[in-house]
Amino acid sequence: MKIKNNGLENYPRSPYIPKVEPNLFFANKKVKTSYKEYEVLIDNNIGLGKFKKNVAVIPEDIINLIKEYDDMARDFRTKKSLDETTKTLWHNILFFSGCECFVTTYNEQGLVTSYEVDDFVFVFKYNEQQQLTEWTATISDQIPCIYSFLYNEKGLLYKITEKIPTGIFKEYLYDEKGDMVAVVEDGYIDEYQYSYNSKGELVRLKHYLNEKVQNEDLLLYDERGNKTLFCSFREENEEDEDEDRRKVFINSYKNGHLAKQEILYYENGNKEFLFFDEQGNIIEKQYFEIKPYQGFELLYTVFYKYFDGKVERTQINEDFKEVIVCKDIVHEEDPLCNKRRYDRHRYNLFIDKLFSYALYDKNSDEMERFVRTYLTNGEMGTVFYRNGTPEYIVRKECTIVEN
Repeated sequence: MKIKNNGLENYPRSPYIPKVEPNLFFANKKVKTSYKEYEVLIDNNIGLGKFKKNVAVIPEDIINLIKEYDDMARDFRTKKSLDETTKTLWHNILFFSGCECFVTTYNEQGLVTSYEVDDFVFVFKYNEQQQLTEWTATISDQIPCIYSFLYNEKGLLYKITEKIPTGIFKEYLYDEKGDMVAVVEDGYIDEYQYSYNSKGELVRLKHYLNEKVQNEDLLLYDERGNKTLFCSFREENEEDEDEDRRKVFINSYKNGHLAKQEILYYENGNKEFLFFDEQGNIIEKQYFEIKPYQGFELLYTVFYKYFDGKVERTQINEDFKEVIVCKDIVHEEDPLCNKRRYDRHRYNLFIDKLFSYALYDKNSDEMERFVRTYLTNGEMGTVFYRNGTPEYIVRKECTIVEN
């Protein structure tokens, strides 16, 4: 939902909606996808060596579905006492740690109609306009949970219903702007009211629970449409401002475009500088932490470069330098260096947005690196390096198992 891009604290959570992107290469086919590790064959070029083992991963789309399924299963657990079999299944949902392969079924339009992932099965239905109308999740043919999507005559989403085995549990309602306006659950109604100025900028979000105000977010903008203030209020007393969630934005312009934005965080006293090019792209970020009796200390700097439809993101602090080349900067906004090596590499194996990754120590010596190549049928190969030397190759391989 676009509401998440407005920097609000009290935005409502919308259910995960899988992307509907036709894959005509696999139209009307069933495809097995697996991840395999190979030795590196080094000659004049790096080549594929001997097969070593299958690799367990969690593809990005599938982990989002499982997370959503886990949320629904939790709701089911709160509604009903579970027998031992169902408890075991719920435990398997909660602690799913990856699969060595999964099977995807595509319809004649190339749309995904199902994923089969170990004991999980996700089934998708569409209307004539190729809009998602329903997705269902089961594990070992049990605990069926269903999301249904309803559209108005303009083709705009206006309702999502969440159904667990005990019945309809939640309803999410949307307006024509795509903003969530209400969540109905067990007789309780969460309502969200949005106010926009004459320029179409969101200036207020008010949250009600059963017609009683819970909190309110306010935003101010300058004459060029860039935020200058965000603040949040709790309950019905607008004088009770929650300063912990206030942000002040100081905008600096050069030749008519936003060149720098300073963000002051009242929550912790820290601040952030953002620098932009003439096209409005962010090119540098600096994050400062306040130190008692010492002033501000620069924690890290991030640089961005744009080329050939890609983004190179370089984060530097006193301990490391991390360089990521990806398709968009939003996807890789969180530094990967904060993850453990095993989790980091395992995670990157199945993200189809990365082209390369490198981690250097404070002396600029390479510690870890991988380079990825994509093929037209959705397959990809990733070469992993250690201290500058190729260690192994992991390939995403797609095999048609049924036409």
